[in-house]
Formats: sequence, C-alpha cells, structure tokens
Amino acid sequence: MKIILATYGSLGDLQPLLTFSLALKERGHDVLLCAPPEDADRVQNQQCPYYPLGSNTREFLNQINIAGPHQKNPIAWNATILFLRQEIKNQFKYLAAVVNQADLIIWNSTVYAIPSLAEYFHIPCRFLAICPQSIPSSYHPFFHLSNHNMPRWMNKFTWLAGYQLENIVCKRVINEERIKLGMPPIREIYDYKLGDEVLVASDPILGRIPSDYKHPCVQLGYFHASVKGELDTDLQNYIAAGPKPVYIGFGSMTIEKYAKKFEVFVRQVAQATQHRLVISGVADAHGEIAKGCYAVGPVPHSLLFPQMSAVVHHGGAGTVAAAARAGVPQITVPHFFDQFYWGHQIFVQGLGPRPINRQVLTVPRLSNAIQECLANTSFQRRATFIANRLRKQDPLRYAVTYIESIGRDTNFSNSKRPQLHYGDINHRQS
Repeated sequence: MKIILATYGSLGDLQPLLTFSLALKERGHDVLLCAPPEDADRVQNQQCPYYPLGSNTREFLNQINIAGPHQKNPIAWNATILFLRQEIKNQFKYLAAVVNQADLIIWNSTVYAIPSLAEYFHIPCRFLAICPQSIPSSYHPFFHLSNHNMPRWMNKFTWLAGYQLENIVCKRVINEERIKLGMPPIREIYDYKLGDEVLVASDPILGRIPSDYKHPCVQLGYFHASVKGELDTDLQNYIAAGPKPVYIGFGSMTIEKYAKKFEVFVRQVAQATQHRLVISGVADAHGEIAKGCYAVGPVPHSLLFPQMSAVVHHGGAGTVAAAARAGVPQITVPHFFDQFYWGHQIFVQGLGPRPINRQVLTVPRLSNAIQECLANTSFQRRATFIANRLRKQDPLRYAVTYIESIGRDTNFSNSKRPQLHYGDINHRQS
C-alpha cells in the first residue's frame, strides 16, 4: 500500500508517526511522512521518505512562548490562531498533490486539511490520537483544560464549549477551502476530525478509551522506537558512581531563552534534595556541571530511564510511556494540553505523586515531590508491575497488522479519484 502519514506539532506528535512509518516501510509498504521542516534531519537520518509540511512550528511557539510563563497572554494566543489558520490554508494548497494517489492516510495533531482531501480523492483516512483525552467524554475535560477533578456533567460541558472554540478557530477556514474544491461545508469540527474510526496510540493500562464514546475506536498502544547502542562512557561512569540518579527534563517544552534559569533551578534542587541528578535542557552544557548534577543532550529514554530512580518530566505522552516501560516512578510538571491528563493518570495509577503545574513550580515543591517519590515504595512497586505488563506487548506489530487489515477490507481503486489542480479550484477497549 501507499500510505501517507502526516503530523504537525511537537516532537511528541512526530515521534510515534516516525516510528510507525519505519515499521510500515520495513513491512514493504510505500510510505511518506509529512512533517514540519524542523524535523527534516531527524526523519531523513532514519531513511524515512519525507515531505516538508508547513512552517517551523517549534520556532514559532518558542518565539511567542505559548508553553512558558506567558501562555495566558491573549496576544500570544491570537497570534497562534492566525498562524494555525494560515497553516491550514497552506495544507490544502500543498498537500493535495502529495496525497492524491495514496491508498490510506494516517494523521494527527492539526493537519486539518487531511479529512477534506481524503474525502475529495476518495481515500480512507484515520485520525491517530496520542492520548485518550483527544476523544470527547464526560470522564475528562476538554483537552485545553488542566482540572481533572471536575464532576462528569462539568467535563461534558467543557466539551460543548470546546466544540465552539474549535469551530471558531478552524471551521471557517476549512469551509472556505472546501468550497474552492466544490465540497459542502462541514458542520462540526470534531465529527470532521475524528471521522469514522479513531486510532489511539497509547497503552490502555495507563489510560483507556472512555466508555461513553460511542463511535469506533482502536487502542493500539504506544509506538516505541527500537534503539540500539548504549549511553556514552562518561554518563555511564557518573551513573555507576553512586545511587541511581533522578532525571529532570521537559523535552521540547524547554524554552531556549530560559535555559540558564533552568540550570540555576536544577542546581538548587540538587542541593535541596541531596540526590544526584541527570538533567536535560541546559544549553551548551554536558557533563557534571555541579556536584551531583550531570547535564546531557538528547539521550534515548529507553537507554537512560531504566537506570534512574525517578523521572521528572513535562507529562508528554512519549515520555510517560517510556518511563512506564522502564519501570520507574514519575513526577510530572505539565505545561499544557494533554500533559495535564497524563500527570493526572500518573497520580491515579499510583506511579508518582500529584503533578506540579508549571505555573507554580518552585524548588521546594519539586524537592518535596522528589523526596516523596523516592520514600514511598508503593510507587516503585506499581511502576514495576506496569512495566512487566507493558514489556509483554508489541503495540507496533499489532498496529501494522491492523493497518494491513484496513487495506484488505477497503477498495483502493483510483478510478473514481478526481485529478486536482489547486489553482483551478470500534474496537473499543474499555
């Protein structure tokens, strides 16, 4: 099959689709991964066919600091909305010629042109959610919200309000582009986005598809990349020189201009806790930058996390899954969106203490959370139990097999597909 995979957003959005693309390619499928231009080297270095999609999203978010202290700034949010609307227009303009001969399209994040182009060219497509909170439900709030302790009726209300927000932000520009293609307007953004069937790339033991979502869903599990090699010698020597360290890193949520402040912060945490740390996110630093404080660049989580006593992170889906598979307790510092969902899940699953909102993160709060995480042996027992369950599963193999079953059940004839010249025109586990 010729399979197009498209993503637009953070590394957390990219990595599962890149891993999935490589697995499909290994099985002999003709794949093409459409991803932001800042991901070109990461994708092409793994010999994955690549098409640059849109603008540099992480550079834009870093400039307006939407994930940092100014995330509630209305000017920043307005800039984000305008940016997204322009990107949707560009998706319609440039993706049409890329996807028109595909047999199947898989997408995530905000590549909102895909369902329309798939419909226009009569191509089956599937939305791939990285988190169950992408699915409307009374069991969790709308994914922009951080409060996961509301009653079910209030959660349901947040989704009704969220529908309106998404419609205001995206529906008009989508319908303008559909009209150019001679297609009827959409009525509801979430019906449009989620389509006939949702694929969920997360592990049920960490967060299940909500039982009140009545449309077909398939929960595949998280797609872990196969990583070979080992940690560099200096890092291995540091780890072996004493008790297992605690890892602290916020992934792509790290804001470059705050890297120096972050370094000062983690030094203070190391001093307050008297625990050895491995930290990621300190600019231009490598090695032991202070006593008991070792800075690293990008390191495969699957190699590093099993050697840690606990992992402090932003609550990204991939980091949660990697730490869970490694069998270590977790402390989350959510910044936005589904990170609050995962922070809540870590707590209710007994894998770590209550999450700490980025906006109230202080040295005493994080130091106390680390002390609690290491002192409470139930966190480690639960982490070991879940890790043993996860290691017996092979989500990636299951996902490839499932995608191939879609291919067998679908007529991929190209005979009905129009030729577009843009300038001219459940398998629920609950």
